[in-house]
Amino acid sequence: PAFHASLNSGGRLLAIVGEAPVMTAQLINCEAPGVFRTTGLFETCVPSLRNAPQPKRFVF
Repeated sequence: PAFHASLNSGGRLLAIVGEAPVMTAQLINCEAPGVFRTTGLFETCVPSLRNAPQPKRFVF
């Protein structure tokens, strides 16, 4: 993903990933240039950011 390029070695990023009701808080560590470690921390359910683009949904 694009945000990987913005992390320096030793950099960390916390992201909430997934869709309600199954979301996970993930910690992404940049251990070396191009080397990333992702750790799932806990499950959660939070509202979407205001004005965040929504993915297209399947419609019958």
